[in-house]
Amino acid sequence: PLPPVYGDVDRLRQVFVNIIDNALKYTSPGGTITVSSREDSGWVRVVISDTGCGIPPEEQAAVFQRYFRTTNGRKHESTGLGLTIAQELAHLHQGEILLESEVGKGSCFTLRLPLLELDEEADE
Repeated sequence: PLPPVYGDVDRLRQVFVNIIDNALKYTSPGGTITVSSREDSGWVRVVISDTGCGIPPEEQAAVFQRYFRTTNGRKHESTGLGLTIAQELAHLHQGEILLESEVGKGSCFTLRLPLLELDEEADE
C-alpha cells in the first residue's frame, strides 16, 4: 500500500489513467507496463514504465505541453492533452511528473507527491 498523500482521489486517479493510457497506446502487444511505488525522503514516488516505442530526446521537453503528440511510434487518436492535464494535476497536489525515455526501449514516468504528515499527537 502507498503511504498517505494529501489530495483529491478522483484527480489523482485521472493522473494515473492518463499516464497508463499512453503506455498502453505506445506499447506493442507482448510488451510490458510496470507500476511501482516507494517512499523517498518525504515524497511518494509512483513509477510507471513501459517497453513501448520511447520518446526521442528532442521531443521529451514538449510532452507536457498542450496538443503535443510524439512523432515516434504508431499514430493514435489523441487530443494531445492527457499528459498536460496529468502534469497540471500533479502540480496542484504540490508534486510533479518526471520523464525518462529511450527510443526503442520505452518510457518511465515518475509521479512525485509529498507525503501526508500525520499528526502523531492526535493519535494519542
